[in-house]
Amino acid sequence: WLALAAVALVALVVRLAYLAELDGSPLLSGLMGDSRQYDAWARQIAGGQWLGKEVFYQTPLYPYWLAIIFRIAGHDLGLVRLIQAILGAASCALLGLAGRRFFSDRVGVMAALLLAVYPPAFFFDGLIQKSSLDIFLVTLMLALLAEFRTRRDWKWLAALGVTTAALVLNRENARVLYPVIGAWLWFDFRDVAVRRRVAWAAVVAGASLVVLLPVGFRNYRVGGEFLISTSQLGPNFYIGNNPR
Repeated sequence: WLALAAVALVALVVRLAYLAELDGSPLLSGLMGDSRQYDAWARQIAGGQWLGKEVFYQTPLYPYWLAIIFRIAGHDLGLVRLIQAILGAASCALLGLAGRRFFSDRVGVMAALLLAVYPPAFFFDGLIQKSSLDIFLVTLMLALLAEFRTRRDWKWLAALGVTTAALVLNRENARVLYPVIGAWLWFDFRDVAVRRRVAWAAVVAGASLVVLLPVGFRNYRVGGEFLISTSQLGPNFYIGNNPR
């Protein structure tokens, strides 16, 4: 535990040093592309448009998360980056915990240390982009899977379902993880009765639906389509597959 805490502290120092080094640079002083869109959307939400007026085209978790920060502390992107740096450090500890549970203490510490100094990780923590939340949510999922494997308590699966749903609301293609989790529960716990494994999968699904169904009903109310995340499957499929 002391080793993981030390690695998390190293990760935080690295991220803060990175932000300090780039202070005043174009990378931090200006917003482009998706970053600009997330910032504008979050300011609209914080200004009172919590429900919105149309079906989500982009995943909503990150802009709503930004909006909560803006509502509490004002439009302070420096504070957002600081919070993302803290989440990045926490991600290292979570990855270390997962490595410790799945393999060994040494593997956990090494995995955490590698993420702590991995340049793309703290690069994304410094951007106004949803990738920072992706890293945190994925490592939290791994830690929850590891805890359940060690201590077979349904509460870890309920937390896993909520976390996976949050990841889906931040990155649509994370839905592909549901059959992976189901297969893991089925094949990695063959010493457990079939009925119990099915119940475990139902806990994950039920906890996820608690998060995703309100989004579906919201999309139906404002746009007439029951979508649990976004409406961009068609455009993305066309962009990737049209003749041009």
